[in-house]
Amino acid sequence: MELTITQMPDRGFLGGPKEASFSGSISGASYDITVSQLLRREIKVITHGSYEDCLSVYNTIETLLMVIDGQFYPTIKAYDGADITESWNKRRIASYCSADFMIGQDNCLLSFDDVLGSDLFQKWHSIKEELQLIHKMVLYCLSSTDIPVDMKCAFMVEAFLGVAELISTRDSSFILPHVPKKESKLKYYFMAVGDKYGAKIFSEEFSRNKNAFATILVNSRNRIAHIKSKQGKRYLNGPESVMYLMKLSLLYRVVILDLIDIPKEKYEHALLSQIQRINAHETMTAFLNTLQ
Repeated sequence: MELTITQMPDRGFLGGPKEASFSGSISGASYDITVSQLLRREIKVITHGSYEDCLSVYNTIETLLMVIDGQFYPTIKAYDGADITESWNKRRIASYCSADFMIGQDNCLLSFDDVLGSDLFQKWHSIKEELQLIHKMVLYCLSSTDIPVDMKCAFMVEAFLGVAELISTRDSSFILPHVPKKESKLKYYFMAVGDKYGAKIFSEEFSRNKNAFATILVNSRNRIAHIKSKQGKRYLNGPESVMYLMKLSLLYRVVILDLIDIPKEKYEHALLSQIQRINAHETMTAFLNTLQ
């Protein structure tokens, strides 16, 4: 079975030329994958199995590319022996359409042709299987679906409960924190993940008042979850939620890149540039001033 998907941004073009080709087997299905890019991107998947196997392999490579790029690109052509572009796009899952705040070359952390291979693909497949609904929830939070941004941000914060637990199963040096009685488990788990992976992403927040910042994130999650709370609790507003969807998405992606053994030296410069760009936004400047 062969499937070829051609993608291109709604605005502008992709760089290149770039190409990565590799072969392997997952869940009993062997595959050959080629990702090439010159102005547009073409993903070709050949599997020696069923159509469902081919779709599964394609989904795995596309979601891995999203971790690298920070966004999904629209499909302009789909071919499986016949032109299936119209039906492909009609069946396209809403979470695979990236929100405006995720779109742009600045959001790409590294070049796919520097890292893609069968070993990386296998590692991502394994982690994606463990994450299951958590990863799907993250994709919805970062998509263009008509969910209010404060709800998206709340669900994104919630995802780090499961992310922390995943890290603890994969990295023996990461110990889940003890949560004092009547304290928020989410708050302590988020701070633990932030300490290990987000020191640079949240350097401004942590240096000003890490505890207050984590509390604001948890308050934002609890507010959406309809947990009754006292008046006066600080939570993120709409514009702030957009800023922290971007920052939390970076944290999530950095966790994944580390767990699939991509050296941070390959993406650290791009990460720091993205953080600097977000922190320079007037919404972030105003919010950070409240963390004194």
